[in-house]
Amino acid sequence: MRSPKNVTLQLSNHTFFPLKADCYFENDRQGNLKMKYMLLIYGNEDCWTEDERKECMLESMKISNELQQQGKLISSDPLYSITTATSVRVREGNRQITDGPFAETSEQLGGYYLIDVENLDEAIAIASRLPPAKLGTVEIRPIFPKPELPESSTEMASDRKASV
Repeated sequence: MRSPKNVTLQLSNHTFFPLKADCYFENDRQGNLKMKYMLLIYGNEDCWTEDERKECMLESMKISNELQQQGKLISSDPLYSITTATSVRVREGNRQITDGPFAETSEQLGGYYLIDVENLDEAIAIASRLPPAKLGTVEIRPIFPKPELPESSTEMASDRKASV
C-alpha cells in the first residue's frame, strides 16, 4: 500500500500529505485520509462491435453501481464520439475554435470515472476491472484538492500568518 510521507501542507481547514511531488492525500475534518482519482478511459472508437459496446456499457454500469453502493463513486460517464468534439485555444488573446479533438492519436478519451478511495492500489484494482482496459488504456490521475477560499481578507491574512 502506498502511504503519505512525513511532510504536510496546511491550507484552510485541511491538511494535505504529499504522495509524490504533485500528489496529495487529503486529511478531512474527521482525520480520515482520502484520495480522489480520475480514471480516464482511452481506446480506439472503432475497436468495438455494436454487441461488444453494449456489453461493455452494461458491465461498466454494473461496476459503477457497485462503487456507488460502497460510497466510492463520485461520478462516471461515457463521452460522445470524437466527431462531436470542439477544441478551444487562446493564443495572443485570439480564440481559435476547431472542430474535432485536440490531437490525432490512435486512442481517444471515451469516458471517465471519478472515485474516492483509500489509495492508488485500490484505484488500480478498480481500473483493472473496467472493460475498456481489455482493449484500451485506463489512465489513473490523482485529483489535487483545491483549498477552500477564505470568506474575507481578514481570514486570508490570518491563514497566511498561521502558515508562516
